[in-house]
Amino acid sequence: MNDDLDRDDRPELHIPSIDEDRARQGECARVHLPSGNICTLERHHASSCRFVIVDDAPPSPPLTP
Repeated sequence: MNDDLDRDDRPELHIPSIDEDRARQGECARVHLPSGNICTLERHHASSCRFVIVDDAPPSPPLTP
């Protein structure tokens, strides 16, 4: 483990192309940088990202397993 990170820290949340709030809610949250659209599929989904237009709406509720 990297000593510079807190135990509960998730390094992927610090990538500029990830929406941190949505990622914490369990979404993929990858941002299509040219458009600003965000993938709202579940984290680690098997298919390609599905980017949707997201205004300033709050993140989706947590996904249930």
